[in-house]
Amino acid sequence: MVKVTKNNIRNTIEEIQNAILITKLGYLPPHISLLQTKEFDNKGNIWFLSDKYSVCNQDLLISNEATLIYSKPESSYFLSLFGKGEIIDDPEKLEELYNEEDVTYVKKREKETLTAIKFEILKADYWDDLNRESNTIFTKDYLE
Repeated sequence: MVKVTKNNIRNTIEEIQNAILITKLGYLPPHISLLQTKEFDNKGNIWFLSDKYSVCNQDLLISNEATLIYSKPESSYFLSLFGKGEIIDDPEKLEELYNEEDVTYVKKREKETLTAIKFEILKADYWDDLNRESNTIFTKDYLE
């Protein structure tokens, strides 16, 4: 059995970077967005850049519950995170998250509509294919 640690979660998120965000969990069909991870902070929150008028932002206004999936098939593991998404439009936080790699993303959008999504992890499932098992962690308590 593989022991799942905070470092497994952090390493997976930082290594993979791209996450699938699933919103509208209580509705059919749910909505899926591909987001690039900008930060995994010390409180266990995951940060993304988004657009005020994007579908995922609009979905989070209806229901803030969402699922994030990080997958690396060649290593045979995945991380599924359930939690709550919050839209943040704080200029200081946006400046902190934004970097030169985001120029292409931002050019497609109006600068005034740039927002961040803060994802608070409530539950994490880590699949270890080597041992063919899923480990569940309630990370809110675990990460503190």
